[in-house]
Amino acid sequence: MNDPNDPNEYLDDNDGTLEFPSGDVPYSYADLEFTSGHYIDGTITLSGCNGDVTNVNVVIIDENTNNVAGSDNPNNSGYYYVDGLSDGTYTIEASLNNYNTKVNTSNNISGGNHTQSLSLNPHTGDFRVRVKDNNGDAVNNATVTLFTASDSSIFSGPANPNNNIANFTSECMGDYFITVYHGSYYQDTTEILTLNNDGQYIERTINLAPKEGYVTIDLNNADDGTAIAGADISSNGYTASESNGQYTLTMPFGTYDITVVADGYHSQTLSDVQVLAEDTTNRTVDLTPNHFTFEGGNANDAMWSLFLEEIDIDDIPVETNDEIAIYEADTLVGVYHVDLDDDFSDNTSSAAATRVLKAYSTLDNGDGYEPGNDYSFEIYDHSTGNTYTPTSVSVSGGTYGGGSGFPSGINETSYITLKYYSDETMNFNLEAGYQMISARVTVSETNMDSIFNPIKANLDLVKDEN
Repeated sequence: MNDPNDPNEYLDDNDGTLEFPSGDVPYSYADLEFTSGHYIDGTITLSGCNGDVTNVNVVIIDENTNNVAGSDNPNNSGYYYVDGLSDGTYTIEASLNNYNTKVNTSNNISGGNHTQSLSLNPHTGDFRVRVKDNNGDAVNNATVTLFTASDSSIFSGPANPNNNIANFTSECMGDYFITVYHGSYYQDTTEILTLNNDGQYIERTINLAPKEGYVTIDLNNADDGTAIAGADISSNGYTASESNGQYTLTMPFGTYDITVVADGYHSQTLSDVQVLAEDTTNRTVDLTPNHFTFEGGNANDAMWSLFLEEIDIDDIPVETNDEIAIYEADTLVGVYHVDLDDDFSDNTSSAAATRVLKAYSTLDNGDGYEPGNDYSFEIYDHSTGNTYTPTSVSVSGGTYGGGSGFPSGINETSYITLKYYSDETMNFNLEAGYQMISARVTVSETNMDSIFNPIKANLDLVKDEN
């Protein structure tokens, strides 16, 4: 059996291998089987997915009889060997679970042996993951990773989808799970996902819960700097907790408008406050005390709504923190606080419709406006601390006169203009001769004796003879 000139012999050169035309193969003498005839051998390779080549089933089929002529499982190197074959033409079929079966036909071994190597391609499938938030909006730039379920090792990725979609293609058969991470959201993981069919496609949508952030607000009296307790601070349904005059809002990260309301103070809105995930945003808010003390009215009852067109002090429109009050006799029945969003330089009707002074018919004390009663107004100038009674009050359709059934009914709406002038000056050009001048002037004193008393002792009235 050591004749090197006999191609049908197995050569033993005492190095622990059998020498075949295709190369040396390790052997154990106890395993040797000597047969006659020809053989087919070769190497099986697996192109991916870490399959076990020793589990490949190699079958040799006689194409003349369609019978199985022999079979083998490759060794760890993928080498297979089937002998005892007669002259003829054979088909080689190599198969392995989760791989495509490879069939090679027309292998002719008449008069000799045959070597044929084969490569098996794995079955594969695809995953697609859509990443969204709890509101169903796309979350971009998340980190999406595919893990094997058996040992939680990373199988593919991580992927960073810019359009909130991550694709894993041509993945091997098996059990997996997918994790999604984003710095501003809590990590989430899918259930076990199983690929068990070639060409299978699995799609999942993962909705990430946003991480929370914090806004702390130190709330103070704008006049004396003292802390304000008992305020209502809220945004989008979230309400602040309070501790020693400091308020804390806990909210998912994002951009918010926060309202600050405290009894006896002008309310304030903080716009576009950035809340960062797992971080704290600090704000200090100073609230201006209200000048007019108003307990509030019952909004379910009748009220007179006054749309504020022009509210001027010496032709200067009122500004933030100024106040407009309406009285029924001596009872304060409504107050309007000018806030940051008000622009009284815009006195169009559309702008006025956004600025509503409400005169309540029912107050907490049971009083309120009554149609037909007298009403008066006051303007508080926060910058000077002065309160003014308008020298000119006009309501849509006429001039306010009081005591004439104004307003005439309940639930009325009106456009109103209030103007205060510290001095009223009227200039007239007089021509030579007699002139007739008529002017309506609002004066603070109407008693003629009082008006002329300082000069009447020195006053001479002269009339010509005509």
